[in-house]
Amino acid sequence: MGLNPSCNSVKGRAFPVVGDGPWDDTAARIIEAELDALGIPHQRTDQRTVKELLPGSWEYELARAGINVIGGPPPPTRDVEVCRVEGALLGFTFRRAWYYWMVSGMMPLEVARRLWDDPEGKRSVRVGGHCGCPSPDEYGAYNVDGKMVVLGYHVDTVDGLRLLVEAIRGLPQG
Repeated sequence: MGLNPSCNSVKGRAFPVVGDGPWDDTAARIIEAELDALGIPHQRTDQRTVKELLPGSWEYELARAGINVIGGPPPPTRDVEVCRVEGALLGFTFRRAWYYWMVSGMMPLEVARRLWDDPEGKRSVRVGGHCGCPSPDEYGAYNVDGKMVVLGYHVDTVDGLRLLVEAIRGLPQG
């Protein structure tokens, strides 16, 4: 099972929770380091400045508790530079999400089956993002131009991402 909160039984080195982005510089550096460790080229995108509630203010504390402030003067804010980080490797794109990586690209079904046969792949390389971790034959295989492929994964652990990257690098190019 994947690290989806509804089926959280994976043992392994999970990714830190960084939220869905866009991210501040600290979170972006964490994400970039994850890509750097696997040698995946990346870039920052969607760079912009946003207003953020000032930590320590009562408005900030209420917002963290999910309570909307109604009326009154504008709350204290600060400008924060945010961005998204995306990686690309041999026709596959990598986008960080809450606690996992979303990887899109056309993985041949026979390679997807080998990934799923690996114990780490079965636990943390989720075909189509399915939290039940079914095999690619049960879920997520599509006929694209006469070839059976899996179009994407959600990857919950460092070892799972490393396994997927190795499979991508092993694909025939050209």
